[in-house]
Amino acid sequence: KLTRHLLAIQNKEIHPFNGTPPGGWGWTSHSGSVPDGDDTPGTILALIALNQENPEVVREAVLAGVDWLRQLQNRDGGFPTFSCGWGKLPFDQSCADLTGHAILAMAKTVHILGDSLSKKQYSSIKRSLVKALIYLKKQQNPSGYWLPLWFGNQLNADHTNPVYGTARVTAYLNETLQTPFGNEYSVILKLMIDRGCRY
Repeated sequence: KLTRHLLAIQNKEIHPFNGTPPGGWGWTSHSGSVPDGDDTPGTILALIALNQENPEVVREAVLAGVDWLRQLQNRDGGFPTFSCGWGKLPFDQSCADLTGHAILAMAKTVHILGDSLSKKQYSSIKRSLVKALIYLKKQQNPSGYWLPLWFGNQLNADHTNPVYGTARVTAYLNETLQTPFGNEYSVILKLMIDRGCRY
C-alpha cells in the first residue's frame, strides 16, 4: 500500500511552478507540492527499502527519480532544494545535507539495481556521485562540520546549525560506505565521517 501511494504521487510532468522535469517527489500528495532535493532521495530510499525482495517493481520510478536528481545537481557538484541554478538564492543554492541525502539515494540505487543499469546509466550516476563527494569535501569546515541550508539555530549568533548539518551528512555518508560505491571511495568517505564524528 505504501509503495502504491509513493508511486502514485511521483511527479509525471514538467512542474508548472519551477519547470523541473518529471521524476521527482514533493513533500505532500496534495496539489501545490513541488518536487524537491530532499523528499526525492527520501522516497527513492523508502521504495528501495519497501521492495528489497522484488526491486523490479519500483525500478522505473527509482531510476526516474535518480535521473531527476542528476538534472537538479548544480555545477559545483552540490544539490539544491528546488531548482538547478546559480546557487545565489535559497531555492537553487547547493547545500551539504541535501547533497549527502542524494549521494545515499544514488549509491543505494546502483547497489540494488546495478545489474539492470546500462553502461551509460551507470557512468552518468557515478559521475554525479563523484562530483557530489568532491562538493562535500570542499564544504566540510576544517573543524569537521557541515552547515545545513534550511534548519538553523536561533540560539547561535549567526543562526547556523552545524550540529544538525553534521549529524545528517555523517549519517548519510556512513550508510553510503556500506554500498559498493562507498567501498570504492572508502578512503575519502571515512576521512569525512571521522572529521564529522570528532566535531
